[in-house]
Amino acid sequence: YLLSTALMESVKTNDLAIVSIMSELGQNLSEGELNQYSLASEVIIDEDAYFEVIDKKTASLMRASIVIGAITGGAGKETIDKFSRLGKLLGICFQIRDDIFDYFQADVGKPTGNDIREGKITLPLIYALQNSPDGVSEEMKRIIGSHDYSEENIRKLLAFAKAYHGVEYAYKKMNQFLSEAETIITEFAFDGGIKSLMQLFLTYLKERLY
Repeated sequence: YLLSTALMESVKTNDLAIVSIMSELGQNLSEGELNQYSLASEVIIDEDAYFEVIDKKTASLMRASIVIGAITGGAGKETIDKFSRLGKLLGICFQIRDDIFDYFQADVGKPTGNDIREGKITLPLIYALQNSPDGVSEEMKRIIGSHDYSEENIRKLLAFAKAYHGVEYAYKKMNQFLSEAETIITEFAFDGGIKSLMQLFLTYLKERLY
């Protein structure tokens, strides 16, 4: 409903670029949801596939929002392209941080292990499965393949991802994307106050607690 309403509102702008962005967003979100369902049902453990889902969903939404703002603000093509890349990076970082929440007890609005319960294999677990001894990883893959997400099995998977540095790796990847986003921000021809606000948002993405 929200997406269709937004698309209707975009038509009122009489700007074909904005309408095109909103139409592409709808397609990307749909494809991302279907891809995520396929990964969960077929137990596909692949980092590239994980990032492709993010690109279609969270990153696509963030990118569209930022680019539309740049267009309505009268930005030129080069600036719009930079905002497009920035939006993608921010969306990726937001999603990685959200996935990290799944591995810790905290009041973040989602129960620990909730992604696993839903069959979502996120970056910390993907890394651990690909960088642990065969015997250990095979046991975890059997649990995932059986879709037996009992509380005991969820605890095993969470502990496994932490023990084999999956969470650390997720933080590392997030920081790499944040670093690139920071570089883009420094290249904008804005005054210091605007850049400071953008930097503050990067800090929020990195340190947010919910």
